[in-house]
Amino acid sequence: QEEAVLALGQNVIVSASAGAGKTSVLIQRLMKRILQDGLSVKEICALTFTEAAAGDMKIKLLESLNERLLEDPSSKEILEREISLVETAAITTIHSFCLSVIQDYGYILNIDPARADNILDPALAEIYKQKALNQTLQDFSREKPEDMMTLLNHLLLNPGYLEPLKDSILKTAGYLNSKPHLENTLTEIIALYTVDDFNLLPHEIKEAFFNHYKLNLQILKDNLDHYIDESVFIFESEGKPELLSPYNKLQDNVYQLLKMIENKDITFYQNLIPYLDIKLKSAPKAKHLANDMKALTQSINACIKDALPLDEIFETIKDQKELIDLILELSLLYLENYDALKESQSAFDFDDFEKYGLRILEAQDGVTAKIMQKRYKEIMVDEFQDTNDYQDSIIKLISTGDNIFRVGDVKQSIYQFRGAKPELMMNYLKASDIHKIPFLVNYRSSHNIVHYNNDLYTELMSYPEGFH
Repeated sequence: QEEAVLALGQNVIVSASAGAGKTSVLIQRLMKRILQDGLSVKEICALTFTEAAAGDMKIKLLESLNERLLEDPSSKEILEREISLVETAAITTIHSFCLSVIQDYGYILNIDPARADNILDPALAEIYKQKALNQTLQDFSREKPEDMMTLLNHLLLNPGYLEPLKDSILKTAGYLNSKPHLENTLTEIIALYTVDDFNLLPHEIKEAFFNHYKLNLQILKDNLDHYIDESVFIFESEGKPELLSPYNKLQDNVYQLLKMIENKDITFYQNLIPYLDIKLKSAPKAKHLANDMKALTQSINACIKDALPLDEIFETIKDQKELIDLILELSLLYLENYDALKESQSAFDFDDFEKYGLRILEAQDGVTAKIMQKRYKEIMVDEFQDTNDYQDSIIKLISTGDNIFRVGDVKQSIYQFRGAKPELMMNYLKASDIHKIPFLVNYRSSHNIVHYNNDLYTELMSYPEGFH
């Protein structure tokens, strides 16, 4: 905790589990930056993800400043000044921060100032979305009837029921809208449907592929080890120890496949079926192990049932490209129509805050971002595990490159349905140019709860350090 309070001169990321004292450290760091390092609270930007958390941080900072005022009257002038600045300080949610950027600098993008004061409530935003979606389908059907028929034939069982198509458009548009640099995202998506080499796939997809088979093979290994342990005595007592040989061979093959996956060796995939296609015989007197044999068989089938040759998989993916191109085209048209509707009503919705905030910060060679960089000497981000691509880009833009203090806990990420990417925090925890501080002591939970979580999340997240 002390290390987190004192660390300076480098970006810092703190991995802090619930009960590890994160909130206290944030307040102590704020106090240290103000009283020892000579910063004013107006030179600190502290971002979190709920209004309640931002309000709580302001209250705790005020309490600490007032306590120090009673203890140290000699610092009265500085303390009273900082106390007066807390209420208007940039201790806020990232959405509120972005809204202030739009209000103060929206003129850079010729944004109507009235839009920042007219925020659509969710119900009205949904009405506009449906209106934009219906307009999109009407326009596309009129202008490109053959392409529309292609989509209808592939996506709909009932031509009169358009919900599957509408759902595809809305989900795709939501994904595109969550990406700060749309052109790059579109290029990456289209490239996915033309690739014919596993090694050219994005890192995330390759990792998901390896992890899928690693999990299934680990389940197979556990079931196989258990069956061997339970049946070895039976085979030997029947004088048929040779019947164990296929099990031992399978055990060795599973080990080899897991080793290849660990080394990110894609040749495991072409070996998968040959390595697992071994005939197993159960002992005649092992009826009590029938359920164990069933579990073993099911785990083998789970590994091989979808194992098509890679070239067939890539051909199947390429066959989808025409449909993907059409869905992307419709989704972009929908986003244009929705934006036009909001602009006609001089309004923003909630998602616009980050989108336009980032555009303003990037506009005119980052002139607004440079203003922020001079204004804020410290950038603090709480609940960083729920940051999305937009927010991460904004945080980096307003920093000087060495003054970001991030705090979070990947296990507590709850906003992935709104685009949060806990893998952003995971990647920063692996980066070599960031000062990493894990809080390894839990001050809140019982011994049993702490150790249960250590066991669980070591498996789930490959997190080597445990808590105490």
